Amino acid sequence: MSLLPHLSQIADLRQALATQLDVITNTLHPLQVTFDLTQPLADLSAANQSLRQGVFRLMVLGDMKRGKSTFLNALLGARLLPSNVNPCTALLTVLRYGPTPQATVYFTDERPSEQLDIDTFTQRYTIDPAEPRQPGENTPFAHVSHAVIHYPLPLLQNGVEIVDSPGLNDTEARNKLSLGYIHNCHAILFVLRATQPCTLAERRYLNNYLQNKGLSLFFLLNAWDHIKDSLLDPDDPDELTQAEERLHKVFHSTLQDYCDDYDQRVFPISALEVLRQRIKTPDAPICDSGFVRFLTTLDQFLTHERARAEFKPVVALSERTLTELTEKVQLRQTLLHQTVAELKQSILQLAPVFEQLVMIRDQFQQEIRESCDRNAAATTTAFKDFILNLGTTFEKDFAPYQPDLSLLDLVSPAGRQQFNQSLETAFQGYLNDQLLRWSRTLEPTLSSAFQTLSERAAHYGTSYNQVTHQILTTLSGQAVTLPFDNSQPSWAEWAIDALNQPTDTPEVKAVLASIDLQSILINLVAAIGASLLASSLISSIAGPITLGIASLGIGAFQVDQTRRALVKAARQELSTHLPRIAAEQQQPIHSAIVQYFRDYEQSVISRLDADIKARKADLETLLTQKQDQEHQGQSELDGLQAALTQLQQADQTIQQLYNQL
Repeated sequence: MSLLPHLSQIADLRQALATQLDVITNTLHPLQVTFDLTQPLADLSAANQSLRQGVFRLMVLGDMKRGKSTFLNALLGARLLPSNVNPCTALLTVLRYGPTPQATVYFTDERPSEQLDIDTFTQRYTIDPAEPRQPGENTPFAHVSHAVIHYPLPLLQNGVEIVDSPGLNDTEARNKLSLGYIHNCHAILFVLRATQPCTLAERRYLNNYLQNKGLSLFFLLNAWDHIKDSLLDPDDPDELTQAEERLHKVFHSTLQDYCDDYDQRVFPISALEVLRQRIKTPDAPICDSGFVRFLTTLDQFLTHERARAEFKPVVALSERTLTELTEKVQLRQTLLHQTVAELKQSILQLAPVFEQLVMIRDQFQQEIRESCDRNAAATTTAFKDFILNLGTTFEKDFAPYQPDLSLLDLVSPAGRQQFNQSLETAFQGYLNDQLLRWSRTLEPTLSSAFQTLSERAAHYGTSYNQVTHQILTTLSGQAVTLPFDNSQPSWAEWAIDALNQPTDTPEVKAVLASIDLQSILINLVAAIGASLLASSLISSIAGPITLGIASLGIGAFQVDQTRRALVKAARQELSTHLPRIAAEQQQPIHSAIVQYFRDYEQSVISRLDADIKARKADLETLLTQKQDQEHQGQSELDGLQAALTQLQQADQTIQQLYNQL
């Protein structure tokens, strides 16, 4: 496969960058007796660990019976995952490289993980085609979190993990397994069936969970070879071409909202034919042109787009570390020539200047808190308005979710039970989707707030640099030039980047060793609201509506009249609960927003305080050493200059490695 050598190169490049970070770390460690290097060393350690553990994680999503597992087997070149005309994948399964084939199952409770051979895992955790699929049934394997399959496949050896998911149109519990894992992945491979263009359910998942989430989406139109089956003359190339063109127009009109470039993100494939070919003749070139084009595009994405995004913070960290140490060394060189008395006087004179750094810290902290108060209040009010308005638009919004009344027997006990289950499922889908839509309305507001804070961090970073340069100039008696002199101080760069992280980032990123707080906030809001609404409404609405509609008798009214009665009764019952729900949930929503900003504030201010403390500590350490006559003048300066040279060489190597992409 074309992407294997490139992925191997990226894996080698990742290790080469990690090696250079080792050089920088080993150079800094002996200097800790001279400088406070706590934060730089922590950042380097996080970046190094991220590089050495770095993976590209691809997730395969799609409705049941779309051929997801067959596609994955074709991609892997082995019949590793169970595939059948019936839905087979029961667990969220992560495929990871390992020298020995083995499956590990992880559970949601406290029981230890379970290790199995591949055959036993497949037999035990494959969905039985005879499994009942009625809403409300207990979901098999509900106690299982996910599974990891280790397998010695070349594709997985190069830092790639692939996630196989249960079908999205299976059960609500399995849907949550798949959709909850999306934020851990770099790209989504969404499998559609060529002969069944985009169902309403597929559009629902695309709209609510994937669109505008910063994810890279690839659409695979599987079973493209089956188009011939519907033709009058399957052997007529003109008729086939026309049919394919018509299908592409249909898919283009549907998918254009989810990808900027249809030709670079949508691929007609025949996964089963590719799998057959790769098993029979593994060394032969793949004949499916759509599959080959997909591999080429995936190669470009993994080895260029994602790699540059992953490695860019490493370059910035190297530059920042070199700048900070250069500043410290230049200051040290100047002060080493001063007497103890002169150094004491310099430190005394700089006390008001250090107070300016503290003022910058306090001012930025105050702006973060003001932004927190504004956004917490605005979001709480928006949530209250959203909840109270649900009743106003309920009839229109609930229409796509309501059960098919023409198929339900509301007179028999079994029919009423089926109706209750269908209605519960309908309300869960409706409420979850409404909350997701509301959470998406938060994104522009929060993005604007974060952009403002990012700009303010840059502003205060510039002011901070001016003060620190003033310190250097005052101590040295001359202007000081540093490498990357226009860069922000480390705390400001962190503050800026922490608000600009893409939401699809799955790993802790280099110096940005923080979680994606915005995504957690939105998910928390949705989860709290959905849980409360479902528990408080379903039980109280399902019973009255069922009895009311059953008493009408389906035979006495047209289905449309029955539908209207259902929706009216549901809306009335819903409206009685909305004020209470709005009141109860305002505080959790407010707390979620506040927690987000507090975490950000704490991270930024702790880094800023550490920087101020380190600058003071460097002066105080030198003063102590002078008083104790522990420094050795020129030999110390020679050692510092040698360390700087090593950092410069490592930084140049990192720049060269990055420019290879």
